[in-house]
Amino acid sequence: MIERLAWDSDFFGYEVGRARIAPDAFSLENLQVEGSGFDLIHVLSSDPLPGLALMDVKVVLEREIPEAPVVPRIPVERFQGKANDQLKRLALESGIHSRFRVDPAFTNGEFERLYMRWLDNSLERPGELVLVTQDELGLTGFVSLAHGDASSSIGLIAVDARARGKGVGSALLDASFVAVREAGNHRITVVTQEENKAAMALYASAGFQVIERTCIHHYRPKKG
Repeated sequence: MIERLAWDSDFFGYEVGRARIAPDAFSLENLQVEGSGFDLIHVLSSDPLPGLALMDVKVVLEREIPEAPVVPRIPVERFQGKANDQLKRLALESGIHSRFRVDPAFTNGEFERLYMRWLDNSLERPGELVLVTQDELGLTGFVSLAHGDASSSIGLIAVDARARGKGVGSALLDASFVAVREAGNHRITVVTQEENKAAMALYASAGFQVIERTCIHHYRPKKG
């Protein structure tokens, strides 16, 4: 069963669907027939599927936040107002391993438009915020957060190349934990790509545990 993704279809301007398929039930022929009305189908499975382009191994991580989280050693503050060029650049940097960037079949600026919308939402929506670090040259890193009823989630996170290895990433996470507690929550989740080794190492060092792993393929049915 292929689910039409209304938001994605409207945003990208072509028909996008999603299918969850168990490896032992996969048939490329059936997918071709059932997906004939779509331009792109995100095919999710527990393992790679033969004949499909594997674009991402999505990893969901989670951790509990203590009542008194560590205060970051580097100053972190909330970003206010519209995104500036530095923040936009960091937002795009946060998605270098995104399937919307690595898939060469995306040729209509999908990656850039998606991440800019994501950033704008983080700055404008109630219950969401963006935290940043900076030095004399400008922003050195940022993280976006969204608070739910009982837990919070990290959306985007990136550290500028000039500031890597200086504890900026850890400071952003520590500040996130403080913000989560201030929002009345005690749990935080984050989604990243298994290929993003730097992010995986950062989250592991901060006490996150992997709770879910999903292979995501991009399939574009042949037309005609």
